[in-house]
Amino acid sequence: MKKFYKVLLIVVVIATFIAVIILATSLFIAVIILATSLAGCGRKTGIKVPDQTIPFLTLVPGTVNGKNIKKATLNFWDLKNGKIIKTDKVIYTVTPTTGIKSEQAAYETYNDDRPLYWDGRDCIILPWFFKVGTSLYKHTETIAKLTKPHTNYPYGGRIIFGRDVEMIKVESADKSDSEYIVKIWSGNRYAQKELNLNFPYKNSTFFRPVAIGNDEANLNILVSGGYNPKTGMDLFLCTIDKKNWTIKWHKISVENNADIGPSNPPNSSNSIYLDGSFYLQGYCIIANKVNTKELVCSKWDVVIPSKFTPDNEGAIVRDYTSIAGSFNDMIIVRDALGKESYICLFDKNGKVLGAMHLINGNVEIIDRDGNVLSSTTFDKNSSLIFPRMNGGI
Repeated sequence: MKKFYKVLLIVVVIATFIAVIILATSLFIAVIILATSLAGCGRKTGIKVPDQTIPFLTLVPGTVNGKNIKKATLNFWDLKNGKIIKTDKVIYTVTPTTGIKSEQAAYETYNDDRPLYWDGRDCIILPWFFKVGTSLYKHTETIAKLTKPHTNYPYGGRIIFGRDVEMIKVESADKSDSEYIVKIWSGNRYAQKELNLNFPYKNSTFFRPVAIGNDEANLNILVSGGYNPKTGMDLFLCTIDKKNWTIKWHKISVENNADIGPSNPPNSSNSIYLDGSFYLQGYCIIANKVNTKELVCSKWDVVIPSKFTPDNEGAIVRDYTSIAGSFNDMIIVRDALGKESYICLFDKNGKVLGAMHLINGNVEIIDRDGNVLSSTTFDKNSSLIFPRMNGGI
């Protein structure tokens, strides 16, 4: 009997030892799996934008296997240290079209091979003929080719983009221009809703959504109307309450100092939304500002300092100014004449923060007082593309 209990005790000890080993192994494997899982959840997939910098792309022409291409490479404008940070990251490439009447050619001519939308940090949206290079953004999207002809192509209106929102025109049975699908990005997918604008101002000859702003509670849609002999053009604001999906319409008061009209119409490629206001490219001024609270369109009361403007002495053509983009709470303005241009940086209050001087591929970084902080070079045929929080096609 004693021998039996002795054997039994040995068996129990061995079984317990084996069980402990199995349990320890299982716990070890579980910890490894959990650690791996947590590491994956915490891993960032977007672009790491250094503090106090503005991302931008250099679009450089070249050839690959005998074919002409343009290659967009990522860089940063370092505001803190007054220099350019270059990277070798190719964000996308473009193969220029040879069909001068194609929709692709029209896009290239009007948009200068810019993305449809690029916030510089998390999201980039490209037309169908762009090829993604390095997929570095959390949200990278390519819009499929639009097969229906569009006679007024440069003025867009079929799809407009804003921060985390797309507004897509839908052809209705009665050919109404007021039916749309609105897609709001939640961080990993789109929530989709139908929208019928029911444009109430029937005395305007037409209406076209130009740009969309996505705030915490509302969507603000800027709508261009027809020609107005007193103001140049009519402008309207459509505000959508995102919680209950109700619509309110407002007519924008266009002041006399605004610079807007059929020869310089607002459209999705020259309009941005920032901090509750739309900025529309002007003709003789930098921009028109549409305040969505006061419902007023007036001249954006900002002047580029003369030290940040090209020397136009003896020039036949005027200086060409345009809103090049926006990033965080800053507005980026380009003032160009021939091969020379200045990229001037303003805060939302119109204060100059600094500038970038470009001529024949040479780039100087200049502080707000006009002091040259650094210089570098790019390909002389390159063009610079800055983030834009709005776009369209």
